[in-house]
Amino acid sequence: MSCDSISIGSVRQSEGSIEEKIFISLSKKLNEIVVAAHNELMGIKYDPLQPSTKLDVDPLRYIPGGAPLEVLPRHHSSKGKKRVKTLVIATFTKSFNLPDNWEVSLEKIDHVLQLKVLDPKKQFQFQLADRVEGWEMKRKKRIGGREDTFFYHEKSKNRFRSVEEVLDFFLYEGPPKGKQTGKRQRT
Repeated sequence: MSCDSISIGSVRQSEGSIEEKIFISLSKKLNEIVVAAHNELMGIKYDPLQPSTKLDVDPLRYIPGGAPLEVLPRHHSSKGKKRVKTLVIATFTKSFNLPDNWEVSLEKIDHVLQLKVLDPKKQFQFQLADRVEGWEMKRKKRIGGREDTFFYHEKSKNRFRSVEEVLDFFLYEGPPKGKQTGKRQRT
């Protein structure tokens, strides 16, 4: 009888290690895919003659005839920050799908990811297949020359600012930094 309980315990332990290996290999593969797409975006050179390149302006603050990249004050801002116009250098849509020859099914991956969530009551809003599809990546240039990369997920309507935030969304369905997840409680 004790032999049966030992074998069951060793099976559970080996399943845990298999699930951990799946999670680690998935994390590494998704990281490779997102970093490769980011590098591809960074490799696109800005072409001012390209019709899809446009100035990302707020129509309420646009002053015709002004400098193409000027800072305009925000008059009704509670934070007192200035709005900076940026130039979209590159943009493209992308899906971060796993390779067709991936050794683990998406159902098994979703099960493993659900086990990694700290709150057992939390259910993912999107399956992994939905989280890796429907992305738009943009590279924008600020006045000072600094460039920013943004990742937009179509289904969740979230904007992510880094590869790490995108991976956190893939693995844990974590919200982007600075996004409130619930209503504020008044005290």
